[in-house]
Amino acid sequence: MKEWLKKILDFGITDSDDLVDLHKQRMFNLFAITVIPFIVFTLCINLNNGKFELAIINTIQLTIFGITIWIGYHKKYRFLRSLILVFLSIIAFYVALKFRNGSEYRVLVMMVAGAVIFDSNWKYIVFTLLLSIGFTYCRYLDIVANGIPSNLIGYRVAQVFIPFIVACVSLLYLKNIYLKSQLKLQSALIEVSNSNVTKERIMYALAHDLRSPLSNVISITKIMRQQGNLTLEQLKWLDFIESASQNSNALVNELLQSNELLNQPENYESIDLNKLVEGVVEMAVLKSIEKDLHFEFIKADETCILQLEQLKIQRLFANLINNAIKFSNQSGRVIVTVSKKGQHCLISVKDFGIGISEKNIPLIFDAFTKAKRRGTQSEPSYGLGLSICKQITEQHGGTISVISELGKGTEFLVSLPMVRA
Repeated sequence: MKEWLKKILDFGITDSDDLVDLHKQRMFNLFAITVIPFIVFTLCINLNNGKFELAIINTIQLTIFGITIWIGYHKKYRFLRSLILVFLSIIAFYVALKFRNGSEYRVLVMMVAGAVIFDSNWKYIVFTLLLSIGFTYCRYLDIVANGIPSNLIGYRVAQVFIPFIVACVSLLYLKNIYLKSQLKLQSALIEVSNSNVTKERIMYALAHDLRSPLSNVISITKIMRQQGNLTLEQLKWLDFIESASQNSNALVNELLQSNELLNQPENYESIDLNKLVEGVVEMAVLKSIEKDLHFEFIKADETCILQLEQLKIQRLFANLINNAIKFSNQSGRVIVTVSKKGQHCLISVKDFGIGISEKNIPLIFDAFTKAKRRGTQSEPSYGLGLSICKQITEQHGGTISVISELGKGTEFLVSLPMVRA
């Protein structure tokens, strides 16, 4: 139920939306799901009772909400949301005055929605002032119709109007606090994003500049070894320097290659996922000879043709399968499965190795994660592979998840859409 409600509230929202517009769309979605069922219900009652004029008005209201849904989906003409709110208020007052059915109470919901949807204070003040006058006038007509003595009419009207105005002022105050907090938060997010971009650029620049010195250190250690005349202690330190330099060089190369791959121009093409994954598995079998692993590849019964970036997807599954190899025990098993479910292709990479502890599972997709560790034969891990997998999957509009139990193995599940959004 929660997931269903969240999907409705997030309708028409994308990652590119700023916080203010995001909350405007959510408010309009909330307004819609609150009002539409009631309108449909009253439409059915009005049709059943032969009140066709009211039924036509209900149909107009539903049409207006249909337009708002179209605006939310296509992200066009969003400025019309405030005008739609005004138009719906006019309809509510028209119905309230003509049919005396209490429709004026609907404007209370519109007043709250307006606090988020209207950008400027003066527009919201004018909107709420008109709502207050309209609502008070409707109540005034009821007061007069109920035969209230003339000397009490002003008092009764004030009882309606003053609380309404106080509510409007309170909402305006909350609107300003809310807007300021959202703008501050948005500004902070932009600063963090810019800071992360700057740090990444510095990191990749440093990695690029480090590659040559590290290669030189490795070359020098090899030359020194060839020259001979070294004590056992000196050879030991030389081995240490060479090993450390090679590991650092491998990390630098991994970082640069990943950056180059992820920042390549988009080049989507139709690819048979069965064949692509099978090719990656065949390459992995050659790499796993030392561990004597048994690979099992299960193809999808149906054809899985997707629009993919081949190099990136190959890297995604190569990383996952290499991880399975790295953390499998000698003579272990790795099962790779491709299947189709609805409009998605599912790929599972399952091993029966050392598994991941529960506390580390939330960390494994972070770049340079603290959850990194060496493989079962001390294979190095740099904490980048799964972060890259997540980025590639999300670039293709898919999802990646993991199921793991310490000491029993790990299964990575990738879901890719058949149709690219």
